Amino acid sequence: MTRRAVTVDSTALTVNFIDSPPTATRLWAIASGRAQDELTEAPPSSLLDVQLSESRLQVNYGDDCAFCVVARPWLAFPPLFAPAYAFDLTFSARGYAPLQLPMNLSTQQRSIIAPAPVAGDVVLALNDVSSLEVGQVLMIGPAAKAERRSIRNLGPGAQQVTLDGSLVQAHAVADPVVADAWTPTDLGVVAMRREAITLHGRAVKRDALTNTDVPIANAVISVSDFWWTLGAFRTLQPGQMKLANPALRSFAVSVEPGLYAARAGATAQLAKLKLQVPAGDDRLLRSFAAAGDSDVSISDRHLLAPGTLLRIDPDQGDSGETLAVASVSGWGTADQPGDVVLAYPLRAAHRANARVQRALTPFPPGPNKAVRRDTALGDRCVFVADLGGFASGDDVQITGGPTADEYQRISLLTATSDANGYFRFPALQRMAALQLHATAPGSTALDFNLQPDYSLPENWLDVVFA
Repeated sequence: MTRRAVTVDSTALTVNFIDSPPTATRLWAIASGRAQDELTEAPPSSLLDVQLSESRLQVNYGDDCAFCVVARPWLAFPPLFAPAYAFDLTFSARGYAPLQLPMNLSTQQRSIIAPAPVAGDVVLALNDVSSLEVGQVLMIGPAAKAERRSIRNLGPGAQQVTLDGSLVQAHAVADPVVADAWTPTDLGVVAMRREAITLHGRAVKRDALTNTDVPIANAVISVSDFWWTLGAFRTLQPGQMKLANPALRSFAVSVEPGLYAARAGATAQLAKLKLQVPAGDDRLLRSFAAAGDSDVSISDRHLLAPGTLLRIDPDQGDSGETLAVASVSGWGTADQPGDVVLAYPLRAAHRANARVQRALTPFPPGPNKAVRRDTALGDRCVFVADLGGFASGDDVQITGGPTADEYQRISLLTATSDANGYFRFPALQRMAALQLHATAPGSTALDFNLQPDYSLPENWLDVVFA
């Protein structure tokens, strides 16, 4: 309370006024931003939902998919307990892949510098006095003996403040101090990814005389260029594969089963990896493993150790996974069943008795290729600096950032028609428009543009040769 002398009807009174609550205990915006479709650069076409890993927060929504995470900062995140708090925002909307955005929220701690204050002192020396104001409340730690004082004056010396009352307890050098202020985090534009789609269809040759279509076998349809946004495509800007500066060009590969972690394009690398499976080394999953599980039970833990690579369901297309072992445990001899903790949670569900193989890497991965675009958990396309040395079915290692290395199987963005003319591309994602090049035996090559419809999980395409 603030004690003040006042006069009422010629009577002098000493009154204790109830201080207004600190600014940082009031309702504030913790973070704010706006979601948009990364292809159209417009608000998502369906209702936005933001889920929080921290229960003390709530979300307010505005027009055009604006959002604001709100809380009472000092109550939700006690500032003397930690210099920062981490939590996740998960953005979802129908037709869009869930996007997890990690946040590291600073409590804006300062610290006490020498001389360490003792009980009764009114002057406090801090490592940072910028933005402090007269009248501002300081919370002085550590948390076990916290006390609050207001700033009476800045000074008298450099890096010092004078408090409105003496300290009750002594405090040590490096003890935290937090000022009663709050600066919201501006997340800017959060780009939402459309769910991956499948592009498939039929290659035929038109017979003008009989007005019939004849299926073409071994027609090759491939992506020869692409645009990241519809704006770039509609304004006739160069595609990513044909930019004037070769150092900026990007090429796409489809990955399965999908990325296990988000990585910054500035630090991520992708490299081809040669994997070998020893003959007769198969083992089995002892029980069903759900998507999201990181613990699995296997029939034989022989030769398994942290860092060993396991291929789970290797023959099941895009549900097959290659994951590193984080730890292994079990009873009895090494050839007995065991429990394995994987480096990442499974992307797909796997049935009991699914085949598990131990994979070896006789040669180091390489060469590394720069990743051109930030990635997110679950992405099905990765954009790299070049495709030299890559072929569909290759295994790759993806590195970079604080997360563990991961392993994916890639497919180039090309498709070949079967005997009946049917073809299918691998999973496509994050490309607003494509340029396709189609060739067929005995026919003139075709080049045409396609704008995929990401509202449909499967897009049908007829390629008609003259």
